[in-house]
Amino acid sequence: MKKLRLLMMALLLPVISFAQSDTCTKCKPFPWEVGVPLGVANYYGDVFCSSNAGITKLHSGLFVRRHVSNYLSLRGNLLVGALAGDDKNNAGRKLDITRKLAFKTPLTELSALAEIYPLKERKFTCFGECKKTISPYLFGGIGYALTNPTVTQNPGATFPVGQRILDADKAALKKGSLVIPLGLGAKYNLSDQWALGAEVGFRKVLGDYIDGVSLAAVPPGGTARNTDWYSLSNVNLSYRFGDKDSDGDKVVDKCDACVNEKGLRQFFGCPDTDGDGIPDKDDACPTIAGLKSLKGCPDADGDGIADKDDLCPSIAGLASLNGCPDRDGDGIADKDDACPDVKGLKSLRGCPDTDGDGITDKEDDCPTVAGLASLRGCPDRDGDGIADKDDACPDQAGPAALKGCPDSDGDGIADKDDKCPNEKGVASLNGCPEPVALAGPVIPSCMNADDYAAFESIANNIEFYKGTNKIKPASYKELDRLCKIMVGCPDLLLEIKAYAKGAGSNSQIMKLARLRACAVYGYLIKKRCIQKSRMVYSGDDADLDAEFTTDQPGDTDIDFILR
Repeated sequence: MKKLRLLMMALLLPVISFAQSDTCTKCKPFPWEVGVPLGVANYYGDVFCSSNAGITKLHSGLFVRRHVSNYLSLRGNLLVGALAGDDKNNAGRKLDITRKLAFKTPLTELSALAEIYPLKERKFTCFGECKKTISPYLFGGIGYALTNPTVTQNPGATFPVGQRILDADKAALKKGSLVIPLGLGAKYNLSDQWALGAEVGFRKVLGDYIDGVSLAAVPPGGTARNTDWYSLSNVNLSYRFGDKDSDGDKVVDKCDACVNEKGLRQFFGCPDTDGDGIPDKDDACPTIAGLKSLKGCPDADGDGIADKDDLCPSIAGLASLNGCPDRDGDGIADKDDACPDVKGLKSLRGCPDTDGDGITDKEDDCPTVAGLASLRGCPDRDGDGIADKDDACPDQAGPAALKGCPDSDGDGIADKDDKCPNEKGVASLNGCPEPVALAGPVIPSCMNADDYAAFESIANNIEFYKGTNKIKPASYKELDRLCKIMVGCPDLLLEIKAYAKGAGSNSQIMKLARLRACAVYGYLIKKRCIQKSRMVYSGDDADLDAEFTTDQPGDTDIDFILR
């Protein structure tokens, strides 16, 4: 059984090898071929053969071939020439010398031949281009020869043929004879359509009168025999035809994958506009040279993704991100990653969130502790709206003005600093209330009577330009006096309250009042004599009595209130 398998493999190996070596599809154009032969004809028969007699005749004609397959062609021949023979100079056959017969005849041959090409009639490249090869062939068939021989007997014959016999041959003469052509030849394929050939063929004549001699050639006591042959040797030039080429690209329609577009032979007649070696019909980018692996599209950054599909065509990237890079490897393309060098979350555009509070580390003031978005990621344990890191009392709710510490009595002093947390007081007394004076105003301990009187008069001397919050320069001196007084009372708080007067809606008047109070506040900050934390300002509209019905130059009220 094992031997049988080995034998089968040995028999199949040549077939498998042939199949593997001939995998490309080949189209064979031009099944028809027309040619013109030119050569010589020689006679062999009852009269001494022409080749030895030195009377070889020329012939020419026309032939048409039909290629049936790689190995078989059919051919029709029309040949025109002449044949001749002469007994002279024949030292080997005494009969020929003694009778001195000669003949000549025109020759017209029509024949149908089959040609066998053992090595293929033509060989082609995978792109359908005919290889320049020599193709030998054998031929054979049937033909019909038309002749009209003229027989003469040269003078000086030792034993001349009798006129009666010559007349009998003439009477029996047939001008047409069947012939059997046999021979061999070879073709050199110059191109797809042109070939140069040479062949040698012999014709066995099925008759004995191609030379006009039969009875005259019978020796005494002998019988007539069919001994006539002739040979034809020629060279020929042939042209193949028979297929249409609609687009004129030298690839015939039956072999042309793009019949109506001029193309290239190596692409079976299809064009390659960008010259990248990929035909347009298979090229996803037919006007831009590209790579075969990308169906003819370019890849500028060499990342294996065609530029047309690459969202980052000039930077090598990943196929999973449509050709864009991802430096930090978080699965988010750098172009969409707000933090391209740090791994992060898709929900935060690629940025990390260490404390998991939904705020990116780069925007989180407290990146390691979960907090609130309103406080830039910082926590607020007491819920007073002040981040614990900025809250002096992180576990007790309080106002921002007191850094998040509570003020139970509302005197503006944090409970932790207030010695009287349940009674409104003053800073100078650490939050405790001032003692009640029996008569006259209560003058702060940091002021003398003159300072206090000056403090009271300053507010009455602040003037603004009409309808604006711009302070008149004459008022600067008064505000500087205020600065000097407040520098000596570092524990007092100052409230600046403005009342604007004039025509207009209440909202307009209130806005102007607030702007004027803010202007005074700003001036004092600029002078740096009172800290921001020691001042507040507000604006209000004046009572609309008869005294303030028009906006008069400089009309305003400023109050300075000490706390």
